[in-house]
Amino acid sequence: MFSDTELKGKFLVIEGPDGVGKTSVVERTAEILRADGQDVKTIILAQATELGAATQSFRVSKHTDGMAGGFLFLAMLRQTLMEQIVPHLQKGGTVISDRFLLSTYLYQVKAKKVFDREMFAIMVEHLQGDWCPTAYCVLHASDDALHNRLGGRGNLSPFDADNYLQKSIREGYRSFDELVIFVQSCSPYSSFHMIDTTSLTVEQVVQSVSSDFLRSYPMQL
Repeated sequence: MFSDTELKGKFLVIEGPDGVGKTSVVERTAEILRADGQDVKTIILAQATELGAATQSFRVSKHTDGMAGGFLFLAMLRQTLMEQIVPHLQKGGTVISDRFLLSTYLYQVKAKKVFDREMFAIMVEHLQGDWCPTAYCVLHASDDALHNRLGGRGNLSPFDADNYLQKSIREGYRSFDELVIFVQSCSPYSSFHMIDTTSLTVEQVVQSVSSDFLRSYPMQL
């Protein structure tokens, strides 16, 4: 459990489907905030801890049991929180993470149906305790825009004809009411924002994130 005297920093989670530009927005936002004098740590879950790297290797195995993978992913989130995020917040720093609990909900509950909503809510309560992010920012875009961006990277696998999982994830990230309900139930002190990036440049998205979110919303517990 963390008191408001222990966590002095700001924690922004950037969420969205593959191809929406999360990594670019995280990196560019961090650059702007560092230039503004803030001590910024960026988090990519699969790279943040040794457990994250192990989880990534386990996840791509064809023999992975769904529930085992789900529990391992939650363990990775907890380890990232304790090892990387909380210590930086305790110092008064800013953390920007490329995905966190919201993506876990969409993948493990909505798409894969590994956990039901009630079970997942209980686990999240224990995982984060009294802590919650300063803000969730969900980036989304039309399928055509995502297809074009992924095609530019040479990676269209999320648009395979039979890829029900990624289609469900893309639709989930556009479900404003459902996402708000999740954030309010699991992170009641977090602010929530959605940005349609279909017709926006990375710089336009970054300006919205850096100006409207991190400078406007103090950490609340």
